[in-house]
Amino acid sequence: MNTLPRIGLMLGDMTGIGPEINAKVLAAGTFKPLARIVVIGDARVLDLGIKDARVELKWKNYADIDAISFAPINKGVTVTAGLKTVFTTPAHGTAFDIVGQGKADTGALEQALRIATKMAATKMQ
Repeated sequence: MNTLPRIGLMLGDMTGIGPEINAKVLAAGTFKPLARIVVIGDARVLDLGIKDARVELKWKNYADIDAISFAPINKGVTVTAGLKTVFTTPAHGTAFDIVGQGKADTGALEQALRIATKMAATKMQ
């Protein structure tokens, strides 16, 4: 069993330098011994980044995010760092299958706000 942490990496704006920078960092392999990097985004955008970076990169394409086992979805959060304002969002999908049924779990949003609040409070000290 792989015990390295799993890190989700967003490709960035496809019209900017994000995909190229991601491709360069991934191809360098610097983080391979530290984490399992899961690139989240359109494979075509990653391919463009690889081409722009002029690197070779082996990667595996998953047609469905469900094929990658993530932590429970009601606990996942996305947080920005290094900015004056802490931005956060729950890391859940659209859950179209339960929209309007009163079944939505607030766990991810509550967790996102807890983490953002702690980060903001620490930043103010």
